[in-house]
Amino acid sequence: MDGTAAIVMAAPAREVLRDGRGTILGSYDARSDATRDASGRIVGRGYLLPVLLSR
Repeated sequence: MDGTAAIVMAAPAREVLRDGRGTILGSYDARSDATRDASGRIVGRGYLLPVLLSR
């Protein structure tokens, strides 16, 4: 992965994780308490965005 990763608030209850090139790595929705990977599949319940950095 080039550069650093950034978490951006996409909506009041949604955070998106992007790599240094701006590619989406995943997202977290606080309303449903679910973390999804870049293709939209649920990775797990709860805030798991840091786990997606190691993929």
